[in-house]
Amino acid sequence: MPKKKKAKKASKAKKVTKKVDKKKAKGKKVVRIKKPVWGSRQGSRISNRDAEIIGPILNSLPEGKKTAKNIVDIARSDASNLHPYFEWDDSVGGEKYRMEQARYMMRSVILVGIHGSKGLIEPRAFHAVTFYDESDEEEAHVPPLKSYEPLDIIQTTPEYMGQIREAATKDIRKFKHKYATLLDVGHAVDEIIGILQNVQERGQTGTI
Repeated sequence: MPKKKKAKKASKAKKVTKKVDKKKAKGKKVVRIKKPVWGSRQGSRISNRDAEIIGPILNSLPEGKKTAKNIVDIARSDASNLHPYFEWDDSVGGEKYRMEQARYMMRSVILVGIHGSKGLIEPRAFHAVTFYDESDEEEAHVPPLKSYEPLDIIQTTPEYMGQIREAATKDIRKFKHKYATLLDVGHAVDEIIGILQNVQERGQTGTI
């Protein structure tokens, strides 16, 4: 009996890969990216030239397939343009290290010259969202995976935007806990959290 209850609970978990709501936001400004210009975030070990190689490859992968494991598997071949960006000597770093290299890569790529509501911005090109692999028959016992999805897909997918807002709220609360007393910003932080929660309740998609 306990196992059945667990499976039933897991079956209600949010599934992004196939059943995600693709309803577009009405009256909301969403970043449209017809021809991305790729760059690297400031301080990254990945250069702008590297980003111009990496960005299109990652962007070409299907939704839900931009996981660290898949990126490493694609880069494993000597013929892959991603191959040189990974450490393949297991005496230096094993598979877990390569997966962290893949995550770092996806966090490092930005979009250059994007017009947001506040002028030109350079947002991260890919953001991590959680999903379950619906092809796995033992889904109830499999932990969720993370896929790094492009900005335009994130903004037009309520499920993804909900996850991003939850993550943002957690980060802001951590900031408040660490700095509110020293910087006297507690009230301002509470207002930001309130805005995020209100938007979350209305189920709006994202704007920049």
